[in-house]
Amino acid sequence: MLPSSCRLGGGRLCVNAFGSRKEQLRGTRLYRELGTAGAVTDPDIIESANEAFVADMDIDRRDEVAVLAYVRIKYDRPELLTFNPKRIRVAARVLRKPAGSESH
Repeated sequence: MLPSSCRLGGGRLCVNAFGSRKEQLRGTRLYRELGTAGAVTDPDIIESANEAFVADMDIDRRDEVAVLAYVRIKYDRPELLTFNPKRIRVAARVLRKPAGSESH
């Protein structure tokens, strides 16, 4: 999951939350510079800011029921549901220029 600060184009640094050197990475200039630009995705940081739920367990990720149960317990959020959209709809409002306002 990418945070709302994700921008189109450019680079993005994605931190491996299970990496053995993640703390070293967080201390680098690259991390600081990209972080300042809003171009770092760090699961530990976005989880601690309550912007993401992280299922950091040894359960088969394909077992949707078990994963959901784990996340509900971990975050004390029994109301969480699985969301699988079956349809996507898009709507746009197109504004028309008033008659006689066209320029040539």
